[in-house]
Amino acid sequence: MLEINLKTKAAAQTTQAFNSMCRFGEHLLGATADGLFALGGYNDHGVQIPARIDSGQFDMGMFQHKRFRMFYFGIETAGKLKLSIFGDGVLMEEYTVEGGTGIQSIRVPISRAAKGSYWQWRIENIDGAFFALHSVRVSPVILTRGA
Repeated sequence: MLEINLKTKAAAQTTQAFNSMCRFGEHLLGATADGLFALGGYNDHGVQIPARIDSGQFDMGMFQHKRFRMFYFGIETAGKLKLSIFGDGVLMEEYTVEGGTGIQSIRVPISRAAKGSYWQWRIENIDGAFFALHSVRVSPVILTRGA
C-alpha cells in the first residue's frame, strides 16, 4: 500500500495488506482480514525498517557541467545514515553520519575531480535508524570550456 501525505507530498509504502486505514485520535490504524492494527514505532514487530530518500536528478536550471564543493544536509537521526552523491548517474562520494542530539548540520565534501551536468543525492538508514531530513543546501561552481 502506498500512502501520500497531501500537505507535504511525501510518500510512504507498507508491505501490510491493509484494506483500509484511518486516524483515530492520535493513533493510526490499519485493518486487514485478520484484524485491526495500531501503526507506530520505529520497527515492524521487532524487524528493522529500511528507509531511503532519493532526490531527483537536478541541473539547477543550467545545462553546463558543474562541480559542488560541499553538500549541506540538516538531518536528525538517532543511529547511522549513509549519504551518497551522484554526478551524471555515477557515485561520486559516500559518507556515513553518526546520530546526535537534535538537528545536525552535516557537511559532505565533494572531490574536485567530480563534475557533471545532472546531480542527485541519496540518504538511507543503517540498521533501521530513525531519521528526518530538514534541509539540503548546495552551491554550484559552473565550469567553462576546458575545465
